[in-house]
Parts: sequence; structure tokens; C-alpha cells
Amino acid sequence: MTSIITRTGKGSALDHSELDANWDSLSGINEPQTGATYTVAAADQNRTIEFNRATDITVTLTLISTLAAAIDTSDFKVTLLNIGDGDVVITPTTDTFFDGSTSKTIGKNSSITIQTDSTAGLWNIIDSNGMGRQSLWIPISSMHDGNPAATEGSVNGGVGSPQYSVRLLLDGEDRYAEFAISFPKRWDLGSVTAVVHYLNVSAGNGDIVIDIDAVAGSDTDLISILFGTSVSLTDTVNTNVNRLNITSETSAITIGGTPAVNDICYFRVGRRGADASDTETGIVYLSGVEIFYNSTMPEDS
Repeated sequence: MTSIITRTGKGSALDHSELDANWDSLSGINEPQTGATYTVAAADQNRTIEFNRATDITVTLTLISTLAAAIDTSDFKVTLLNIGDGDVVITPTTDTFFDGSTSKTIGKNSSITIQTDSTAGLWNIIDSNGMGRQSLWIPISSMHDGNPAATEGSVNGGVGSPQYSVRLLLDGEDRYAEFAISFPKRWDLGSVTAVVHYLNVSAGNGDIVIDIDAVAGSDTDLISILFGTSVSLTDTVNTNVNRLNITSETSAITIGGTPAVNDICYFRVGRRGADASDTETGIVYLSGVEIFYNSTMPEDS
């Protein structure tokens, strides 16, 4: 922490700027950092570091073991606050974040508080001010026919139970439904993942292969834009009748085109019933998709 300025040390009364500097020092707030790079070091323990730059800033986190040796404890915590137009990209030297990622990005008017974990080998995020992983639920009512189309239908859960809007995914045929998302401006414009929800009415007897892909549509783009590379997952249908099924999360879905703020992203999801790995002989009923994306700001400013 910066040293406190005293009247004795200075030899005269403190002015307002010096009093402000003392307050910042006592509260753990730095003067705004405006350079292109910054390295978080042991002196930043329990501080709030403010960044204000028109273009991106690269922030490097010193190796956790080095910090621990310098402060004589493995419990290191720091808050990073971005008030500038450029993003703040945070990268550990060789450590990783708790989720296995090797970088985090915070946009304008966002902050993140990170702390070393109990093993002194990972960075935990203990407060992210609305940033990080977010999700959107896409119901069947928000979908339309794909090509070839998965026919719209419904499944009756019985008296006192939900009535399910669905899309029929047939055995031996490739069938798709489509939907569109206007992501919030706080989306990091990167890849997304998905979890697919479906029903089986008859007892399942095999696996289904689910495909999902997407493309971003920007102002003045041709309407003939092409979907990006599809991502597939295989899920085993429940062997009991009348069951809800939830797949595992897909691998990263790269959205085709060049996603930009205010784009509409078009998604296609369906069953590759003609695929040799699709061994389920019955119909399954698509009931919705959950999309996961990363946010770099707490609001759409």
C-alpha cells in the first residue's frame, strides 16, 4: 500500500490532493491505471485497482506461489475495477481460474474480485458484478421450422400436469427447429454452449445424436448467410416411459460469421436420426434449449 503522507513528513499542511491520496491509500484504492499493461503484485493485497483506458489493458496476475512467499500467507485478494472504454483482460502467469480458464475479461463499469483458493493453486472469483457465465432459456414457442422441419406438436402430462409444447424428432431422419437470439451487449461475442431438453413417451432403447449450430447476422449481410460448424452430442434416452431428458452440455459452439454488438444470432437444433450413432428407434420430443454465454459487463451500457 502507498505510504501515508503526514504533516510532519511533509513539513507543512496537506493540500486537498494529498488528503485524497491518503484516503485512497487507506481504502485500498489506487490512482486509475491508464497504461496498456499492469501486473498485480504483492503490494496489491486487499486493494481495489481502478483502470481507465480507451483501449484494452492486459493485466497479469503474478504467480500465486510468489505472492504467498512475499506476503507470508496464501490468502491473497484483490479487486479490479474498469471504468474505461477498453476491456481489461486478466491473465494468470501460469496458474488458472477455478473453472480451468486462463483469462477473464471485464468491460466498462464492471469489476471483479479474485482470491487465491485453499490450495494456493487457483484463482477464485468471489464477486463479479454481474459478469461471467449467463444463460438463456429458449422454449419451443420461440422456435420455428428448420429444414427439414421438426414438426410442432404437444405432449399431455395428464390431469394436473403440464402440457408440453414440443418438436418431433423422428427416428431415421434428420429434423431441425430454428430460433434467433439478440444477445445482450454485455456478451463477450465468443463461443457459446448448450443443453438440450427433450421428452420420450415410449421406453427408450438407444442413443440419439443432437446437432446444433449458429450464425450471426449483421447489418447489410446477405440473407443467405451460412451456419457455422455444427457441434454434436450423443445422449442415451431414458429406458422408462414418459420421461424428461436433459443432455450434458455441448462443447463450444462457434457462431458463424463475425458476431458484433446488436447482431441477431440464428440457431439450428435437431436430431441426426439417420446417423449410424443414433440407435434410438422411437420418436423423441424436443422441449427446449438452454444457451450459456459469457458476459463482460453488468449492464448493457
